[in-house]
Amino acid sequence: MKFLQATILLASASLAQAQEICRVLDAFDTENAVSASCCTAINTAGGSVAGGGAVTSHATSDTCQSECGTATMYALATGEAASVLAAGTQDDFVAACVAGDWMVDTCRVLDAFDTTTEVGGTCCAAINTAGGSVA
Repeated sequence: MKFLQATILLASASLAQAQEICRVLDAFDTENAVSASCCTAINTAGGSVAGGGAVTSHATSDTCQSECGTATMYALATGEAASVLAAGTQDDFVAACVAGDWMVDTCRVLDAFDTTTEVGGTCCAAINTAGGSVA
């Protein structure tokens, strides 16, 4: 009986983690499969941002990373290309993801130059703080 219960629990967990291609705002599909919660987050963000909301408020550890991050970036790029989202929306999203340390990017140091290594937002802030104290 315990084996059967464990099998049922594992099957339930697998179904909860199932990933599928996400239909974004009934307009297009993501290129990669994502969880249902990721698809919901992408559609919530898409509707909000298309309606004038800030894309930065939708940057989270989920939407910025892994399969969900890949699908979110694709959705933003597709939305911009179709002129549903304003130009620069994807850049704003990336900046918010970097600031949250969920993505890395080059760091603008003292408004003078960019790092050659990509870093997270906390590291970039520390570089600028240290640079400002010796400049």
